[in-house]
Amino acid sequence: MRITNPSRAFTILEVLVSLAIFYLAAIALGAGYANILQNIRSAKALQEESGDLRTIRALLLAEPDRKKVEQGGDVVSGDGKHLHWEATIADTRVGDLFGVTLVSECIDNFSNTSWKRSESFMVLRPSWSEGVVRDKLRAEAKARLENVQVP
Repeated sequence: MRITNPSRAFTILEVLVSLAIFYLAAIALGAGYANILQNIRSAKALQEESGDLRTIRALLLAEPDRKKVEQGGDVVSGDGKHLHWEATIADTRVGDLFGVTLVSECIDNFSNTSWKRSESFMVLRPSWSEGVVRDKLRAEAKARLENVQVP
């Protein structure tokens, strides 16, 4: 007697292995998708923060009065964020050139987030100079230039 049993079906072991492979691939793809979504959120937050910092810098640089700049300021952005800034201005050895340390803070009550940043940069602002100090710095620079020997 001849028994022919053509086995054309999958065994239970093959089905379990394929399910395990599918499960691992689904986990990897799901984690990758979650990372992409998180990176998009982070990039958007960073872009918004950069825009807020540009707004604060523009307010600082648009102010011709040094005393008002040193007092700082508050502004509400177009999307309802409260922006606060304070600046410390330091004189340099060059006339009309100032070192500025800007501390910016943003409070977003809508998304319940906030950040605080500090940055330092140089600004050339003749309107922030006092006449006596400017004249003294120019005289010192002129004296330094006169002492330079040209070969």
